[in-house]
Amino acid sequence: MADNDSSEFITEGELDVDIEGTVLDIMRAGEGSSEDPGLRPLRELIQNADDVRSDRVAIRIDSKQLTFWNDGKTLTKDTNEMYGGTFVAIRRIQGRSRKGDKETSGNFGSGFRSCHMFADEAEILGRVRTPSGESKVVAVCKPHTREVDYNPEQYVEIESRSQDERPERKIDAGSVSERKGVRFRFPWRTSVTRDDADPEWERYLWDKKRISELADNFVREVPRILLGCRWIREAVLCTDIAGSSETLLWERNFNIEELIRAPDVTSQLTTLRHLHSNKAYEGEALLTLSPEELQPTSTDVFTILSHKAEASDARFAKEAGHEPYCMLIMPISPADELPAYTPIALTGDSGNAFGPLAFLPPHNSRTKIKLDFTTSSIGAAHVSWTAAALSIFCDK
Repeated sequence: MADNDSSEFITEGELDVDIEGTVLDIMRAGEGSSEDPGLRPLRELIQNADDVRSDRVAIRIDSKQLTFWNDGKTLTKDTNEMYGGTFVAIRRIQGRSRKGDKETSGNFGSGFRSCHMFADEAEILGRVRTPSGESKVVAVCKPHTREVDYNPEQYVEIESRSQDERPERKIDAGSVSERKGVRFRFPWRTSVTRDDADPEWERYLWDKKRISELADNFVREVPRILLGCRWIREAVLCTDIAGSSETLLWERNFNIEELIRAPDVTSQLTTLRHLHSNKAYEGEALLTLSPEELQPTSTDVFTILSHKAEASDARFAKEAGHEPYCMLIMPISPADELPAYTPIALTGDSGNAFGPLAFLPPHNSRTKIKLDFTTSSIGAAHVSWTAAALSIFCDK
C-alpha cells in the first residue's frame, strides 16, 4: 500500500523537487576522501539513534542486507511536534528537520536517505505513537519517489532489554515503555532494475567483496563514533558473509550527557571495552545480547576533561549557536591508533549537538577537527568558538 500524501516531504518554498537527484546529492556529500563512502550512512544512523536516547545500537551485515537496530524512543507522529513527529521527519527529503532542538545533532531525513547508497528499498519498522494511541508500522521508502509502501503484515516485535538489564544512568533517559526502538533494513543493491534510473546508481552496487570491505571499515569506525555519542553506551556489530562470521560488542562506562550536566566534574578516567565472539547471532537477538556471552579482547582507557566556558569564552559559543560546554577525550592506552585528542563542544541551538565537529564534511569522523573559514558571520563564530574551546584546555 502506498502513501500518496507528499506534503510532509516538501520543504517550505519547494513544491517541485527532483527526488532522485536530491537523494543522489545527499549521497555525493560523503565523497571527496579515500574513506569508504558507506561510512557516512553509518554515522547518520548512529547519530539518529543517539538523538532518541538509545542505550545500544546493533548492526548486522550479511550477504543479503544491512540491518540496523536501536533501543531508543519510539517513533512519533503528532502535528504538535516539530515537522509532525520523528516518523514524518525521518522520511523528509530535504530541510533541517531538527533545527532548534538542543537535544539532537543533525537531520533525520537526510541521514536516513543517505542509506539509499546501500539499497533501493529502505525499510523502517517500529511502533509509532500518535495522540490517539500506538500503531505498528513497516514502511519502505525508495530513492525516486515520495510514495511510501506500507507492509503491516511483515511487522515483527523488536525485542529490547528491561530497565534493569540496561546500562545504569544518573540522568533519566525516559521510560523503557517509550523506548521500544526502531529497525532499519537495507537489502543490498546488486543491479539497477529501473529502466528510467539515473546511470549514477551503477556506482552504488554491492557484491561480496565490497560488502566485506564495508564490514571491515565498520569494525574500525563503530567504536570511534561511539566515543562521541551523548547517550549510547553499547554498540554491537555482527557479520555473517559467506562462511566468515563474528560478533563484536563495544561497551563504554560513561555518558557524555551526564558530564555536561555536571560541569563541576572536570576530569575522569573512562574505559571502552572490546568483546568478541566467532558466532554470528541472529539479528533480533543483538539488542538483548548479554556482554557475558562474548570474550573480552581489550580495553581502551581515556581521560575526559569537561569544562563549562566562563563568560568571556561563552560569548563565542553563543555567537556560534552552541552551548558553552567543551570536552577533551585523551586516550591513555588505546588498543588501536586514535587521534591524540577530541575536543567536543556540546550542544547547539542549530540542532547540532556535536558542534563544532557537527560541521565536518560527512567523509570525516567526529574524531577530527575541520575549521570552516568562511566569510559568513556564523562561520567565523564557529572558528572563534573552536579556538576558545582549545584555549580553555591549554589554560587548564
